[in-house]
Amino acid sequence: MRWGGLFIGIAALAFAFVALGEVRVCAADNARLLLAKYGINDLTQQQRVDLWKRVDDYANVDAVHEFCGRGLNLRVRAWKAVGTCIERSAFRKVLREFRSKKAKYKKEWEKTHVEEDKRKAVCKVLEPKLREYAQIISKEINEAARSCDACLICW
Repeated sequence: MRWGGLFIGIAALAFAFVALGEVRVCAADNARLLLAKYGINDLTQQQRVDLWKRVDDYANVDAVHEFCGRGLNLRVRAWKAVGTCIERSAFRKVLREFRSKKAKYKKEWEKTHVEEDKRKAVCKVLEPKLREYAQIISKEINEAARSCDACLICW
């Protein structure tokens, strides 16, 4: 299980998209605003690589939280944060990958820690990190929501 540097540079579950958003000040009085919607094809190759790494990292962390009986509710929180600026099909694709990886990671945790007392002991040791990760994720979700709110295109 990868723990070192898990959240370095992670913006949020599918929040790599938000990096594409630009706040544009429309100077013309007659300019019209349109909320930008981004998809996976709008990402550079490196942003796609980063996105799938982030999805993997978030799935890993969410699996551990769920294994320890603490749901992060990332799907709902992510959609509320970035649903207005990300194409629904892109979000669904990211979500499918997230669910698949999360299920794999959770199964690994359950297979490794079958006995209830071992599970509880592992979760107790992980408790400080789980709280830290939950706080980091909440902060990143809030930042993504603010960025997404500013995704406007002027024309």
